[in-house]
Amino acid sequence: MLAITPVEAPELRLLVLRLLSLILVLAAVSVPLRRLTSGSEAAAVAGLLLLLLPGAAEALIRVSNDAPVFLWTAIVVERTFHRAPSWTLVVLLVIGPLLKLTAFPVVAFVLALLWLQSRRRTAFAGAIASLVVFVVQAARGWGWGGSLELNAPKRMIAESLGETAIGLLRSAYTFIKTVFWLGEWSFFRAPLFLVVLWFLLLLVLGVVIVRSVRKDPFAAAHLAGAAVATAACVVFAVFHRRLFGQWGGFGGYYAWAWAPWIFVAARPALARLSTRFLGLLAGFVFLTNCFWFAEAIMLYGS
Repeated sequence: MLAITPVEAPELRLLVLRLLSLILVLAAVSVPLRRLTSGSEAAAVAGLLLLLLPGAAEALIRVSNDAPVFLWTAIVVERTFHRAPSWTLVVLLVIGPLLKLTAFPVVAFVLALLWLQSRRRTAFAGAIASLVVFVVQAARGWGWGGSLELNAPKRMIAESLGETAIGLLRSAYTFIKTVFWLGEWSFFRAPLFLVVLWFLLLLVLGVVIVRSVRKDPFAAAHLAGAAVATAACVVFAVFHRRLFGQWGGFGGYYAWAWAPWIFVAARPALARLSTRFLGLLAGFVFLTNCFWFAEAIMLYGS
């Protein structure tokens, strides 16, 4: 039997957990996400390319609960669109927030979608089911699921409304920037030209998505989820500022747990992307990975 030294044991455990996260992501891509993008080759290609960004790998293949939430999001969105039995959806809406509180924007989308599908009783039952997390966490003594920013004592923010507004904008910029390149540490930053290209890419996608979403019969459901996600980010940014004394202290890895839902929201727009744009997207992903690995090898070694 192979002996495991104390030095190797943590590394092996880390590897096992990372492989588990990889398996969960592959399961999400192979079944529910494949069904959600069926009939749209351009949307599927764009989604897979975006998942090859370093920020996606850092967010989803790390020792965290983001990969399970990613899989849960893919399943609950796919099951809702395919009108799964009510009990299935209610059970899924119990599970999501228990995995992580960041599931609530997806919960809001699913509940709004159920309402638009005229499944009002299922929506009410699902809303109640999603609140089970607070009962469980209260019993465990974690009022807000153990989130440091929400549980720890906070200081008041001694600044003007203008300074707070600038701080919130800085937090939004940091969140969006670190979606494609998280880096984890302040000295592991993306080159400025890649950041500029990323925002230009998002601008183009945003324009296409806005034009397409107006024709989407489920646009209101997507807006409900986006509203909850935005409100949650604002609350988290404010509480982070009150606890640590700074703005922009949390990364965009939360967005990757929502990715299956975001892909569905953007699917009509992604389906209209030209081959040329997909080529540009592939080039950006390739270039980003080249710089990321070069920086990572220089910092951490091969």
